[in-house]
Amino acid sequence: MIDKVLKKKEETIKNYFEKKQQIIQMHRSGATGLEVVRALSDLTDETIKELVRISFPEINRICIVVLGGYGRRELCFKSDIDISLVFDTNDFESLKEGIETFYYALLDLKVDIGFSPRDIKTFLELSKEDLTVATSLLQGRFITGNEEIYNNLIKRFKRLIRRKKSAYIDATLRARKMRYQRTGSTIYMMEPHVKEGEGDSETSTKYSG
Repeated sequence: MIDKVLKKKEETIKNYFEKKQQIIQMHRSGATGLEVVRALSDLTDETIKELVRISFPEINRICIVVLGGYGRRELCFKSDIDISLVFDTNDFESLKEGIETFYYALLDLKVDIGFSPRDIKTFLELSKEDLTVATSLLQGRFITGNEEIYNNLIKRFKRLIRRKKSAYIDATLRARKMRYQRTGSTIYMMEPHVKEGEGDSETSTKYSG
């Protein structure tokens, strides 16, 4: 049984790298950026679904939510893959083996993995205190598993957001101001931080000479 699981995992990982190479060639042949990030996101979805099936005999006990750029289906070749494994049970120990199997399989994808197994209560508690967790969940996307767990999480999260919307807006504006202070609060920079800074590539090119 173990050998069968290992063989299936190896086949899944091999398929991932082969198809990823095809997407790289598609990119080099002139495919648009949107076509490439969508194709890579869909391949990663397909791979994660298969790894979950391999890792969890009782898949209805968990659900997989992907966050950030990947959650928006904007996954680039060097992007982090941010994944939350959500469960609605106090019996974490019974899930531990499956979680470890799944996590180590993800590492075989050779990309930066952000992985967080959380029950619904913990997810909501963190969202109250950490703006990053809250905003990432706003961009979250259900992948596989028990969709009722995901729907329950989102339903309770939306109630939380409605109660704390003013605080979230204020915190977002403060975080943006602090980010600009770190990375540059003017568009006239020789080497702007494209992702985090205030500048844009068109303006920075104009003033770089």
